[in-house]
Amino acid sequence: MFTQTQVTASSNQFTGKPLPTGRLQDDVNDFLVLVPTDKVLKIALDYLANDPEMKELVVSIHYEEFPKIHTIVEHLKEYKDVSTFMCMFLKPQSDREIICSV
Repeated sequence: MFTQTQVTASSNQFTGKPLPTGRLQDDVNDFLVLVPTDKVLKIALDYLANDPEMKELVVSIHYEEFPKIHTIVEHLKEYKDVSTFMCMFLKPQSDREIICSV
């Protein structure tokens, strides 16, 4: 595992600039600006319309067993941990109370 000092030193060595510091949400927002969401949506819809495995997945979600499986997964400690992380670190402060009810 690298320490912050080692990572910063490596960053300085290659770019001449230190790594930016700040909130994770700011970094995620900066990344999302770079994602061409219209192209991603077009690709996803193309897969949904034309890919046999994707069609099978969508059909399987509508089976009677899926809600049971979903409920089991929601009660797993690991799922709750990831959900809590996502809510606390990736949502703006004002949305936390509304969205995070894990």
